[in-house]
Amino acid sequence: MKIKELLPSFFVVGVRDLRKPDLVKSFLKQYPVPGLALFNAPFESPENIWKDADTGAEIFFEFIRSLEEQIKFFSVDQEGGRVQRLRSPFVRIPSAKKIGEVLEDYDRTDLIFEFYRLAAQQFRVSNISLNFAPVCDLRTENSNDMVIGDRSFSDRLDRVIHLTKIFCEAFESEGIHTTLKHFPGHGSSGIDSHDGIAILQKTKEEIKHTDTRIFKETAGTASCIMTAHIAFPEEPERIFSLDKLYLEEFRKEMPQHLRWLTDDLATMKAVSDRQPWIHGLELGYDHLLLCGNLDQAAKAIEESIRHFESKNFDFQTSMEWELKSRHAQEAFAKNLHLSKFKTWLKEMKVLEAKASDILEQMKVEVS
Repeated sequence: MKIKELLPSFFVVGVRDLRKPDLVKSFLKQYPVPGLALFNAPFESPENIWKDADTGAEIFFEFIRSLEEQIKFFSVDQEGGRVQRLRSPFVRIPSAKKIGEVLEDYDRTDLIFEFYRLAAQQFRVSNISLNFAPVCDLRTENSNDMVIGDRSFSDRLDRVIHLTKIFCEAFESEGIHTTLKHFPGHGSSGIDSHDGIAILQKTKEEIKHTDTRIFKETAGTASCIMTAHIAFPEEPERIFSLDKLYLEEFRKEMPQHLRWLTDDLATMKAVSDRQPWIHGLELGYDHLLLCGNLDQAAKAIEESIRHFESKNFDFQTSMEWELKSRHAQEAFAKNLHLSKFKTWLKEMKVLEAKASDILEQMKVEVS
């Protein structure tokens, strides 16, 4: 198989405007990536479909149904709180911090699990098979709240581990793959990697003995792990997600079943000017995330193809790439085909109502 046919298999491409599936179809003819990630345009943008719940639901449904023959899997970044791409009829998921407070105030593990399970059922009936969540980062007192803040379950190690397991077990029980992020721990960063290199306030050894323990102790419940575009204070020029030696050092302590994902490579300023898609492929990631626009994704894939076409792979290396390409295509594949819109919407609203009832029992208000 030619490099041009192989390389698109490793990319997951973000889509912000769900009103134009024909543009996505045109992109897929040239770059047949296996997965799409569903993102929102800014709320004030005319491309944002969720300003009206009924209209948003219909646009979402038609987008999924029109592409389900061409796409192996759909994914989404649905942590809860301020990171919530899908809106009503999808249930509003509280921030991780609020869920952590529920555990502290009421110790209702059963309700938390059932709530997340109902959210996962909505994914399942909507043909979404991968969630880029939960956030496993440990909240710290002196870190920037806008970077992680309420996206973290707690500032207590044991509580983050406990709630991460609940989240993963609930979603995975419904066949929805989960992603532990941001490895090896982003919680002590004062800078958002969307804006620049996020230098941690803990040393590498401190991270290993605190934050990274969360990933080690919850890895058995999840399908994937996402690396962070961070740097340690002792070597601020080395970006963890693109550093071969760091990845080898930390990865060897994690279980083999996990699939390794990059965080977004297209728009995060910490890495976007370094051709990180080429580095990511060379470093052996299973999936590379491009969450900008389709033109940015096309540019990244083309650059990768040109780079690897210039290399002369021996037979064994070629076979390894082909095998890995097949695994990337099939890892999260689903065979579900959506039913009629009215049937789907009715089921979604039933699940939404059940989940909302649980929120009332947990005494959680979701803005």
